Order: sequence, then structure tokens, then C-alpha cells
Amino acid sequence: MKKKSGNEQWDWGCVKSPEMPKRKWKRRLTKEQIERKKRTAVAYIRTGADYEKDIGTQGQIGAIREFCTEKGFDLVAVVEDMDCPGTTPPESRDGYRSALAALEREAAGALVLWRPDRLSNDMEQAGGAAGYLRQKLDVACYSASCGAHTNGPQALLLFTLFAAFEPRNPNWNPWE
Repeated sequence: MKKKSGNEQWDWGCVKSPEMPKRKWKRRLTKEQIERKKRTAVAYIRTGADYEKDIGTQGQIGAIREFCTEKGFDLVAVVEDMDCPGTTPPESRDGYRSALAALEREAAGALVLWRPDRLSNDMEQAGGAAGYLRQKLDVACYSASCGAHTNGPQALLLFTLFAAFEPRNPNWNPWE
């Protein structure tokens, strides 16, 4: 490491940019907006190609509505991905992108799924998507079937594991 003369920066042996990128400032929310965000939810429904084995779209919506009522969430939007395999990355699904837009538009703080594997059957994809929602958008994922959520690092890990293992046994409930 050597210091250059004049107004130049230290040479750390890496690519130097002429100026630091400007920080994006987030708009601060009022207490009322924060409380509303905690209570507002968007439902994400995904049916695979073999959806006849699942409870179907109406069954998923019904379970999610019941969960939201029980937990005190205001369900503001329902977004669907029809005939979409669970191995497809979430970010390449139209319905998932619509769910992200609805979360932003409605300033919602929760994405409610029927089961964790509705996000993805692949553990890495499910963990990545749930982690992105939690860390970047400040949105928690909730499962209506088993009550798993992503409100914390340990909970995020459990949610990811449930997404990976639950599809193998559709009647599996970790809490029973």
C-alpha cells in the first residue's frame, strides 16, 4: 500500500473508481406506516404441472385467507403462477415478479404461501428468495400450512429446510 501524491486516493491494489457511488437514501416511514406494513400481506399461489395432487388454487387461497385472519394480516393481493414447476427459479416466474411488485405497491410486510415449497422446491433458490425478501425488501415469508416464517436468521434457515424437504411428503407437518 502506497500513498499517492496530491489529491489521489490510497492504492489498495484494486480497481479504483474516480468517485464513490452515491448512497441511495430510503424514505423513512412513520410509525403508522410501519404498523400497517407489519399487518399487510400478499398471497403467492403456485401450482406445478402436477397440481391435481395438490389442494389446487382455491384450496391454497382458502388456507392462506384463514391463516391471515388468524394472524391478523390484511390480505391486499393474491398473485398466481399456474402450471409452474418448483424447480423454476422464482425470479424467472411472471407471478413471482408480480408478487414483488404488489409487495412494493401495497407497502406490504408479508408474503404468505400455502407451503414453503411454493417459493421453490430447490433449497438454494428458496433460501435465496426468502433471504432477499427479508434483507432487501424487509418482507417476511409465512407458510399457511406449517406456520414457518422468516423473522430471523434461525427462522429463515428452518423455512429454507421446510421448502426443501416438505415436497417429498405432502402430508408432512413438522409441528405434529
